[in-house]
Amino acid sequence: MESSSYRDRSPHRSSPSDTRPKCGFCHVGEEENEARGKLHIFNAKKAAAHYKCMLFSSGTVQLTTTSRAEFGDFDIKTVLQEIKRGKRMKCTLCSQPGATIGCEIKACVKTYHYHCGVQDKAKYIENMSRGIYKLYCKNHSGNDERDEEDEERESKSRGKVEIDQQQLTQQQLNGN
Repeated sequence: MESSSYRDRSPHRSSPSDTRPKCGFCHVGEEENEARGKLHIFNAKKAAAHYKCMLFSSGTVQLTTTSRAEFGDFDIKTVLQEIKRGKRMKCTLCSQPGATIGCEIKACVKTYHYHCGVQDKAKYIENMSRGIYKLYCKNHSGNDERDEEDEERESKSRGKVEIDQQQLTQQQLNGN
């Protein structure tokens, strides 16, 4: 057996005596903040999660209200649910649990931790203004351009429908 396999070097392995908070998704602490974003800690539930781990996880919900600072702009309930779901999901790259970031192609079963997706050359799509946070595994990374074109068409179509509805309402008010 080769002792230098990826699994042996995995950052998921830590000393049992280490009591510092660890991310519920990727299982590492604040030492990895630069790549994964700030480690947010919720002491009441003894939970922690990196910003990027939450951002790309499919079941987390970002808050848009004044309570945004609660847990790095995320609803703690959805983060806790996603961490629990992640305990049953193994990463495509490292085979460790907590991999809640899946490829956007529905038929694809690849799931990753944030940093494992980066290492496996998956493509992350991040568009803050549109609230789009996606991952395409390396086998499907060419699909993101088509996906963005589809979203652009949908957005234009929604805008046209809104304009048509406004015109119809105005015509009804004018008695036409």
